[in-house]
Amino acid sequence: MPGVRLAAISLGLALAGGCLGPVVEPPRPAYHNPLDVYDAGPLPGDGGGAPGTDGGLPPGATVSQGSVDGRAFELTSAIYQVQGGADGGMPRTLVSLSDAPDLCGALTDGGLPTPWNVVRLYLAGDVPGFYPVAPVLPPSGATATFDWEDGDGGGFGWQTGQDGGVQLDRVDPGNAQTTAGSYAVDFGDAGALVGRFTASPCAALPPPPGE
Repeated sequence: MPGVRLAAISLGLALAGGCLGPVVEPPRPAYHNPLDVYDAGPLPGDGGGAPGTDGGLPPGATVSQGSVDGRAFELTSAIYQVQGGADGGMPRTLVSLSDAPDLCGALTDGGLPTPWNVVRLYLAGDVPGFYPVAPVLPPSGATATFDWEDGDGGGFGWQTGQDGGVQLDRVDPGNAQTTAGSYAVDFGDAGALVGRFTASPCAALPPPPGE
């Protein structure tokens, strides 16, 4: 009966090894960006690995969805300027998006004709990548602001982005070629915006606030 005894011992060791072996934890659910309000998937770069905001957006090089301060609009103009870096300062990529046509021309001529809506993205860097949005500019992060003004002496407003991110897909530190990316910004109780942009260089953009 040695063979039977050996088989029983082997079976017992196998069962004991299974009971005492390392416990394999089930995979944790992937993080879901709360700004994915248009069934578009997480913004590129937030760890979700999804295709980004494009899935829920209409076609076009510069498009947007969402509302802020109860205002619904389409951001179709996009301009940018990379500042600093070359002179030894900290590089910043400034992107402005608006529903006003010829945004750069209007700023060059002295200002936007009312009414207008503008989203301003200030990125602490001039390289492609993901820049998380915060109320105060973090290292390697971004800030986002929304401001608007109505015509004929109407109202105006200003909101600061509280959360979200900007994915910079393409950028030209020399301000010669177009810059492109996507964004999802939460403005708290005021609303949220998602979109993508292809921005042309424009020297009329002012520096970020406080710089």
